Amino acid sequence: MAPVAGATSYQWTVSPANLTPSGTVTTSVPYLDITAPGNNLLPNGEVRVTASSAGCATSAPAIMRFQIGAGTTEFRSSATPYGYVCAGMPVVFEVTRVNARGEETSAWFIDEVYQGSNIGQFQVLAPAAGQATYVRVEIINSRGGQMGFG
Repeated sequence: MAPVAGATSYQWTVSPANLTPSGTVTTSVPYLDITAPGNNLLPNGEVRVTASSAGCATSAPAIMRFQIGAGTTEFRSSATPYGYVCAGMPVVFEVTRVNARGEETSAWFIDEVYQGSNIGQFQVLAPAAGQATYVRVEIINSRGGQMGFG
């Protein structure tokens, strides 16, 4: 919140309860540091703040709403649940994002060698019988969050 001339205190109401601090907090400064959990439980937050000064009415509330967590990711492939495929056959990998937070980029790797970026679906040919190939996607959001699936 921008400082309010003559304000002696700021009253913050922070929700939901998975934020720290949560509930009502009073400060003498026009800012409040809030920590959110790293999961997607209760993914929406809200902060309300009013300014007070001696002998004057409380200001109208300023309200900020935001999303918490990284969203949900589904990573699938056409391989069997045990990872087995027929040699030389195409294997499709797909990543789907739900409730992503901010802009994101993705990068696909085969055996840790970069293959391409920003592709929701990726296809490789299965290796020869008895061999293995490791496919991984790395997702990075504009806030610096990073997730990997393989």
